[in-house]
Amino acid sequence: VEGFKKALTIRCGSLLSAWRTGLDLDGNGRLTHGEFCVALQRLGLFGDVKGLWKELCKSVDKKDLDKGAGFLVFADLDPEIDAQLHELHTKLEQMYGNLLLAWVKVFDTKGSGLVNEDQFMKACVGAGFSKDARALFHIVKPGKEKVYLTLKDFDRKAYLAHSRGDFRMLSEQERPTYGKKALEMSFDERKEAGF
Repeated sequence: VEGFKKALTIRCGSLLSAWRTGLDLDGNGRLTHGEFCVALQRLGLFGDVKGLWKELCKSVDKKDLDKGAGFLVFADLDPEIDAQLHELHTKLEQMYGNLLLAWVKVFDTKGSGLVNEDQFMKACVGAGFSKDARALFHIVKPGKEKVYLTLKDFDRKAYLAHSRGDFRMLSEQERPTYGKKALEMSFDERKEAGF
């Protein structure tokens, strides 16, 4: 697992960049076993794919992993950075309602679409982020050669909402599931959930 993480970091700059640009191409926040296999092949990483899948996938019962069940999330690759991103996003959503409004109001105040390290750090400190904002900036930015972040680098859902002019991010909200699968829901519950 450590060799896999090191290979991803060398190839993409960070595990987060590898997740966003090499593994989770559809941006839904998780990888199925099939997506994982295709991503490894595309990245030119070969070896015991099934064994690696079993070691990485922490959210699924081990007996189901043999059948290729379950999915991989970024927290399985880098729980520390995932926790930092979650903390920052939660604080920003509490202060501004959503990440797109936070981006517009405190990160990209000039409207250039680009945020440098100083702007990022100032916004993080203003939000009450408790970790190292400078280190997080360098992890979030794609590649070592760039000196700025874009909205797409910061948060994919906010970027997609912005491209639609949806500043309240209504189209990117989680749909209610009532703790049930689609077939277990009533008609009204399915209708409200958007099925």
